[in-house]
Amino acid sequence: MKRNLNIEVLRCFLMLVVVVYHGCNNGPFAVDGQNHDVKFGAWLLYWATNAFVFISGWYGIKFSWGRIGKFLGMGLYASIVLFLLSPLAIGRWHYSFSMGWFGNSYLALMLVAPIINEGLIAIERKSMSALRSAWGAYAVAMLLSWLPIVELAVPGWFGHSFNTMLFIYVSAYVLKRMEWFASISRRKAICIFLMAQCFHVLFVGATVVSPWCRANLADAGDYNSPWVLIMGAMMFMIFLKTEFPKWLQRLCAFCAPSVFMVYLLHSGGNPTISGPIFNRTLLLFDKWIAPIQMHRVYAVIVGGFIVFVVTLIMDSGRRAIARFSSQKVSKWESDK
Repeated sequence: MKRNLNIEVLRCFLMLVVVVYHGCNNGPFAVDGQNHDVKFGAWLLYWATNAFVFISGWYGIKFSWGRIGKFLGMGLYASIVLFLLSPLAIGRWHYSFSMGWFGNSYLALMLVAPIINEGLIAIERKSMSALRSAWGAYAVAMLLSWLPIVELAVPGWFGHSFNTMLFIYVSAYVLKRMEWFASISRRKAICIFLMAQCFHVLFVGATVVSPWCRANLADAGDYNSPWVLIMGAMMFMIFLKTEFPKWLQRLCAFCAPSVFMVYLLHSGGNPTISGPIFNRTLLLFDKWIAPIQMHRVYAVIVGGFIVFVVTLIMDSGRRAIARFSSQKVSKWESDK
């Protein structure tokens, strides 16, 4: 299926949000005084990761060894770049190949997607009600993993996991087949998103001020909470039903193939190295704008944007290598 260019705009926007979120959550600023604003910003942006996976479920993941190889190649390229930067970041040479929890979970999703797709298609062939019932049972299992009922909780279904990613993938598939989103306008999607955000803020606030909530509703603000899942789906719908300028669509279509590399280079690939690089960028910008009110919030936002752009540029080397290799392979095949 040909992808709507609005989705390319969404992918770029989501990765920018993820970079800012990591600056809020893992940045160099201590969470005290006005810096509560920085930490609170992370809680407001959890939905970005879920929206990424929702895109995959909406369009489906088609398995191919070429895609798996390309995915792993991106991880290798990021690890080499971070290795070359390691003396500047941590003062010594350091190499490590890692794609972070998101990269590892998404790789697992790519591997099992053919089985999941065939299973969903088989259920749908029986009837749409069977598909809805199966998805409903799946949603109940996810809800039990979130509610403070330890005896009924499903082990390992916390927010940063393959399980949550798989549930979002399946949900996007089912909701698309149900054509439920056809009745949701852009305005309605924005309203639902804001209402879910309000519930999210209330529950996160409760875990901060109430020891009981903190002990029993620790997952209230995690990726698998109902409202965070809803926000991810609604953000997808908002962008799907928004008319963006053609120049922006073309720009994002060009940048979109690099967004996963942005994740790997700024946080996912090697936190030991990329963390100091990212934090130094934030501290440098924070020093420039120190007199401004709430300057550390601005430092995270603008510093995150700088990191986003720089990592996009750093990926140009990989894309050039990929184009050169593709041309050589095409020439070799034509010569045969």
